[in-house]
Amino acid sequence: RYAILMTIDVLLLFAIMGGGQFIAQGVVEEKSSRIVEILLACVRPSSLLAGKILGIGIASVLTTGAVAVAGVVAAKATGVMPDISLNLDSVLVAMIVWMIVGYAIFAVAFGAAASLVSRQEDVSSVSMPLVMLSMIPYVLSFLMATGDTNSMTFRVLSFLPPFAPFMMPARLVLGVSSWTEQAIALGIALVFLPLLVRGAAAIYTRAVTRTGARVPLKEVLRRAERA
Repeated sequence: RYAILMTIDVLLLFAIMGGGQFIAQGVVEEKSSRIVEILLACVRPSSLLAGKILGIGIASVLTTGAVAVAGVVAAKATGVMPDISLNLDSVLVAMIVWMIVGYAIFAVAFGAAASLVSRQEDVSSVSMPLVMLSMIPYVLSFLMATGDTNSMTFRVLSFLPPFAPFMMPARLVLGVSSWTEQAIALGIALVFLPLLVRGAAAIYTRAVTRTGARVPLKEVLRRAERA
């Protein structure tokens, strides 16, 4: 179970963080080259960001999902997995669902954060808080496997949208989560996601055309409140 958990977490981290970094780099590249000003003459800022997220997301999820499917098929064909009460097909489905949700949550955040800067050298400064945020549930999922798996702290944190994409699949693999719990956590994430998208779109819209020095987040948020 620990080996399966480790594999799932690595794939999730690759899809979510890899996709997020590509989005951040793309946003900054468009700003630094001024191509974004031409693009915004044809499409709305929110549509431009959405297209970038969807395009990179489809490629990232399909690539990582294909690796996961290949792993499950190979494990079944070779019989290398020990006889444990764990349905690999169900775990695979749960992982892909949470991968999509996790990618969506962090992708919009990376896109909004990257719109605050205009140089590739500054991408790390705005993306580092998001990277650290993603590493917290990644590490907690391993601590959960080696500690009190069903403690109240882990259970509560698993329902928080930024943590759920890593911790909910881990709880399923460890056998301490029901499908009802998974559905509740997924519902909370889907309620949270539109609110995050709205906020990220407002930040991106107000900052993506501003080049030069880093745009202070507080200033963008104040402009959003006045609007």
